[in-house]
Amino acid sequence: MKEGRTRLILPPEGGTGTLYIPANVVNDSLFPFQGNEKVLVRIRGRRLIVESEPRLSQEAQPCRTRNHTTSQKKAPSKKVLHEL
Repeated sequence: MKEGRTRLILPPEGGTGTLYIPANVVNDSLFPFQGNEKVLVRIRGRRLIVESEPRLSQEAQPCRTRNHTTSQKKAPSKKVLHEL
């Protein structure tokens, strides 16, 4: 499994933060996500957990592309991005 250092960007006035994932991690064959995939982010203890949305909600909502509509049927995956 690849790992890399990154930085969490938080705006001073609050709001949405940005966590950049290094290219060597994203390009690894074990990286569990695809571009524009919706993910669920949660805090568990001192860990930030990023998972694919649960399978049922993905099947209920079709994936829309320019030319066609298909259902996504991927098993949830989990990736720990940061541990303090």
